[in-house]
Amino acid sequence: MESDPSGQLAWLVSELDAAEQAGENVYIIGHMAMGLDDALHDGSNYFNQIVDRYSATIAALFFATHMLTSSRSPIPTTPTLASATLSKSRISPLP
Repeated sequence: MESDPSGQLAWLVSELDAAEQAGENVYIIGHMAMGLDDALHDGSNYFNQIVDRYSATIAALFFATHMLTSSRSPIPTTPTLASATLSKSRISPLP
């Protein structure tokens, strides 16, 4: 399996690097939180490495949902980084 098939992680690194160089902070807003059991392992691992690397630039992470039946938020490995899941979980109709 390709680790970044659509180039989204490469794009994210490019944007975070530009923000870091400019001394800016960013918010990452997404549909599904990476780093949980219902995310693909490799993509989630690379995303977590990116978040750790740019933790001084990322102000917070916000996600809308995940596909498990319990409500929980990913826990950043960087203690100063805030992360939140904003809505109730739901069950996906996909197998």
